Amino acid sequence: MRLASLAVCLSVCACSGAPTVGDAPNLPDSEAFAKRPTMSRAECNIKGGQEVGDIGDGRIHRRDYLCANGEPPLAAIVSTGDAPHAVDGAVCCQVSAQ
Repeated sequence: MRLASLAVCLSVCACSGAPTVGDAPNLPDSEAFAKRPTMSRAECNIKGGQEVGDIGDGRIHRRDYLCANGEPPLAAIVSTGDAPHAVDGAVCCQVSAQ
C-alpha cells in the first residue's frame, strides 16, 4: 500500500507543470546571484548597508533586483562561522541618504 501511494505521489509531482523556458523571467537567476560579490552581515553594516532577506519568492536572487534606493545590491550576504543566516538568502543594500 505504501509503495502504491508513493508511486501515485511521484506521478502527480512529475506531471504538475514543471517550469518552462517561458517562465524563466519569474525564476531566480542563480548564475547572476553566484556572480554577485559576497560579504558577511557585519561587513554590510560596516559599509553602511542594510541586510534585506528574501521572503521566499526568490526575488533578491534575480539579476534585475533593485534595493529600495533603486540601486542593485552591494553584495550577497554569506554566513560566517556559527553566525545565523537567512534560509532563503539575503543581500546587502546601501541605505539611502536622507
